[in-house]
Amino acid sequence: MIPEFEYPNLVKMSYPGSKLCKAELRAYGHPVDADSRDVHAGHETSLLSEVIKNRFTGLNTEPSIIETCMYSTTPDLRCIIDRHPRHRNIVFTAGFSGSGFKIAPVIGKIIMQLCHNERPDHNIEAFSMRRFTNVTVDKAAL
Repeated sequence: MIPEFEYPNLVKMSYPGSKLCKAELRAYGHPVDADSRDVHAGHETSLLSEVIKNRFTGLNTEPSIIETCMYSTTPDLRCIIDRHPRHRNIVFTAGFSGSGFKIAPVIGKIIMQLCHNERPDHNIEAFSMRRFTNVTVDKAAL
């Protein structure tokens, strides 16, 4: 449910074949430009309109607003929890594919422990960015 103040008098519905199905298929789509992300193919809109027509009689079947969820991911679909390779005082996380909120309390604790130079309660080796050995790093950016 979306907050009342965000879109008054509207109901939020998700396209049934969106992120969940893509994650299951390991197909995360293609890179998009953030400024044009809400441009949709008619196929998705027509599928959603059909669901509304069949299940919610009397509602307008055309969407009032279309917004696309953007998220970041990694090549192996696991997040990164690590320290910067040259600046050990920098701890970062990335690539949660839109699901980081589910584990935010645990990730927050791990980040806190790393920032305090404590050993994390959880083994985070599988989330190290060192697993991407074939990725070249722009040394100038470091």
